[in-house]
Amino acid sequence: MALQLKPNKSAGERAKRIVCNEIDASLRDLSRPDLGLEELNEVVHDVRKRLKKVRAVLRLIREELGEKTYRRENQQVRDSAQPLRDIRDAQVLIETLDKLTRTPSHDLSLRACADLRELLEVRKQQVYSQFSSTRLGCRRVLRSLRKTRLQSHAWKLARLSWADLRHGLKHVYVAGSQAFVIASANQTAEHLHEWRKQVKYFWYQLQVLRPVWRHARDDLGRELDVLSEILGEDHDLAVLHQVVQTEAIAGGHDAELEDLTIVIDDRRSALERDAFELGQRVYGHRPKALIERIERWWKA
Repeated sequence: MALQLKPNKSAGERAKRIVCNEIDASLRDLSRPDLGLEELNEVVHDVRKRLKKVRAVLRLIREELGEKTYRRENQQVRDSAQPLRDIRDAQVLIETLDKLTRTPSHDLSLRACADLRELLEVRKQQVYSQFSSTRLGCRRVLRSLRKTRLQSHAWKLARLSWADLRHGLKHVYVAGSQAFVIASANQTAEHLHEWRKQVKYFWYQLQVLRPVWRHARDDLGRELDVLSEILGEDHDLAVLHQVVQTEAIAGGHDAELEDLTIVIDDRRSALERDAFELGQRVYGHRPKALIERIERWWKA
């Protein structure tokens, strides 16, 4: 387990170190002169995870950090990750399609799926090559992260206390609960994706709280992790569905790819049933009661 917060006077300094460690690791990986196309996907995947963790920690220390500083840093880190999204999607779309076509029970047009996969591979190489040849997107990420790293020296966190952490935890848990309600009422890809982001923030927050994670990882932490994975797969399928519909029209494969859209919809329906059932367990608590439970873990 990486660096975590402990209930002592250095909690603020450790929170800052967690953020800086994740940024430093991201800068180190993206700055590698030997970074090739084969390694790019793995590096981008790791960096995106680190930046999500950074944003979760920023939400955790939001009260002590101050609203103005929080909003500035959060937006900066969010913008840092934007140029990396296309690289991640390019690979994940292929993996998602492969997973669907490997299922024996699916009666799919192999020719149409092969044509679609070839198209996705071409797009992936174009995205990867553009990122690696111009390095413009990478330079933008590096510049933004270095700015956040430099600004972190001015963060005043010496008085960071459990009351501040409690505020950060409650804020994210309530945001996740609200996103769950919205997604339940209107199951759009955008609402489900927003819910997943809030789930992930809360999961990372529990992870960095050392006494809390020791207690939470076997129940609440595990449920959050599984829920995040379910919602992540659902989002990948939603993106693939959009690509399939576009290419079916453009490539004249309407009928052949129609079966693939049905398979995607069926899989998404099953995932969403599981997500809402699990979501009811995770977000079925009163925020005050859950935060008090976490507080007992922190102070135990």
